[in-house]
Amino acid sequence: SKAQKLSTNLDLIKAVLEDAEKKQVTDRSIKVWLQQLKDALYVLDDILDECSIESNRLKGSSSFKPKNIMFRHDIGKKLKDITRRFDDIAESKNKYLLREGVTIMESSSEVAEWRQTSSFISEPKVYGREDDKENIVEFLLTKAMDSDFLS
Repeated sequence: SKAQKLSTNLDLIKAVLEDAEKKQVTDRSIKVWLQQLKDALYVLDDILDECSIESNRLKGSSSFKPKNIMFRHDIGKKLKDITRRFDDIAESKNKYLLREGVTIMESSSEVAEWRQTSSFISEPKVYGREDDKENIVEFLLTKAMDSDFLS
């Protein structure tokens, strides 16, 4: 189903986020990739909110009314579009040589080596982003699995 495919893509993206977070320090194109991911997650969140609102509105009414059928069609199209967008984002991870499951120890040592061998002054790192990322991904996966419209 579309929800399962979306969930699989989100799992894949979640697996490479740690590597992307580390590499964005030295590679601006990865910052762009992370921004595309963030934008797509906002779109998905809007779609899931729309499904939740409509699901609550439809409780107890017939799902065969023209308005309800049109809504399901529109949501199906939106899900298809966002799934394609996540497919593209997941596929582009290879272009940036992002890897799944990079350990924190490896990440810290590589950043430390970079700092020792370069005079480049990096932009300040934003701390606390890891918790936000985990919360967003978990929220989206939970909503995707709970929504009646995604099955």
